[in-house]
Amino acid sequence: HRKPGWYHGNIMPTITKPTDAVRASAANAEGSPWFDKLALLQDQPSDWTPSCGPLPMTEVIVTARILLESLRKNGMKPSRLSRSVVGGIGITFKRTGLKVYVELSNKGTVNALFSDGAADPKVEKISPDETGFSALVARIRAYLDE
Repeated sequence: HRKPGWYHGNIMPTITKPTDAVRASAANAEGSPWFDKLALLQDQPSDWTPSCGPLPMTEVIVTARILLESLRKNGMKPSRLSRSVVGGIGITFKRTGLKVYVELSNKGTVNALFSDGAADPKVEKISPDETGFSALVARIRAYLDE
């Protein structure tokens, strides 16, 4: 269990069980396949072993949904959405040799890695809330459109 306020004091919706998070995603997604994929990522596959890493926590699913909503509002789509091997959700954006990988970890942190495949990647810590995600979406768009 996480300490109170591990989302840096932000008020997060109360989720009592995983199916509530799935319903919340479905209710707000307007049929987006990315929201559907996110809902599926919290279910444990039959072949999941401890070596695959921890499953994403419900809080991470909710935070990822907030990021996906910010992306939807800004007309952006990720290239990939998957479980993170360290526990959490990974969202990838790619365009002509450029890549941005956003990791929402079970520890409550969000980091964005910006890479051109040549220079050392740049990592930025992101505030896991609507304001932080709005700034992140603008940063991703600017980076990929350079």
